[in-house]
Amino acid sequence: ATLKAFFAEYGISLPTTVVSGASAPATTTGACALGVSIEQSLISLYDQQLANVTSYADVTRAFLALRSASAENHLPAFEVCS
Repeated sequence: ATLKAFFAEYGISLPTTVVSGASAPATTTGACALGVSIEQSLISLYDQQLANVTSYADVTRAFLALRSASAENHLPAFEVCS
């Protein structure tokens, strides 16, 4: 919601993510492996978007916080259980 508000305020196009054909993994290990893949994709998305918003300090801070949460918290947790 925060990013949507920033993007609307500055007239920046929202990045789109399309997931098709995804199904729930049958096991906890499978779910964790999927979590690893998703977090890695998100980190890549945040890196790409950071390059596009350098003139907006507040948007940059939001992306850095999201990237940090993914890289330092979410990804390691999924890696442990996968």
